[in-house]
Amino acid sequence: MTLAVVEGGGGGKVMLQEEKEIIAFARRLAANEKRDRDQALKRLEAWMIKHKQLSERDLLKIWKGLFYCMWMSDKAQVQQELGRAISRLVHCFGPDLARAHLFVATFYRTVRREWTGLDQHRLDKFYSFMRSMLRECLAFAQQRAWSPEALAAVVLPLDAEVLVQPWPNGLRLHLCDLILPELAKVGGAGLTAAQALAVLQPFLVAMAASSDVVVA
Repeated sequence: MTLAVVEGGGGGKVMLQEEKEIIAFARRLAANEKRDRDQALKRLEAWMIKHKQLSERDLLKIWKGLFYCMWMSDKAQVQQELGRAISRLVHCFGPDLARAHLFVATFYRTVRREWTGLDQHRLDKFYSFMRSMLRECLAFAQQRAWSPEALAAVVLPLDAEVLVQPWPNGLRLHLCDLILPELAKVGGAGLTAAQALAVLQPFLVAMAASSDVVVA
């Protein structure tokens, strides 16, 4: 398939060579052959560890490719493995919480932008993908003792990018269904009430503030 790479705001210029590499990654991630997509994803992970200063525009291009990498995948087990592999990219940024925040925010922005184009045959794999991403974000926060800074980086983007948005409801409701079981799975017995409430804050605020009776 031919991939039209999306450009976004956020500023920040990269060197011409890096920009070419980002575009090449986005296109290879959406290649017709699974082998090519798998190789691109493996190389992307190593590349992102070395190139942490990525702008919003850069990450939107990368997520466009990753989204269609999932789009092109077949068979449930392959899709689940791919979803986990993509979701683990959030850990590439190490202590750089600002960059992790941007990575997660552009993920949700990409999914929300593309959501209405999903047909019924692809919904299940993207539902599973959303679960994997949410789980890795929670794991990211747990590894940092559920600190306010970590939660702001990888959980609060849910608020601005999904929960307070007027559409699509399917995406918002799916995340509402996921948050409690995934939080219990990641947090386990060591999760305190205060930590759980901090994670759930965006959902509670959305329920209280939303005029949508389905969400509230």
